[in-house]
Amino acid sequence: MSMQREVPEGEAATVPGDTIADRTLQRDTLAFLAQRDLSEAGPEARCRARKVVATEVLAPLEGGQVEGDRPIAGQWVERWTLDRCGASVGYVIRFNTTRKGTTFIAEPQK
Repeated sequence: MSMQREVPEGEAATVPGDTIADRTLQRDTLAFLAQRDLSEAGPEARCRARKVVATEVLAPLEGGQVEGDRPIAGQWVERWTLDRCGASVGYVIRFNTTRKGTTFIAEPQK
């Protein structure tokens, strides 16, 4: 399996689009989606490469507190779109964050 993040030399990695997740949460979400999408594709899937091509906020931060540009409390919903070897695959991700950390649930977009 491979996941790609296209990043110019010297820049910290981020996924494309409008996500409000910080870099660490983006990395964790990306790793989770890679595993989840491989499972969704099934054991016979020949293509193992994935690439995040877009992110979009579907429901803005609710009940939230922001420190700098980073949410530290509240919940929000995003759509992350993967390129699965030429096929677009969307996931709806529900984030819930507190000062202690962030949890999320990812479901394939129907």
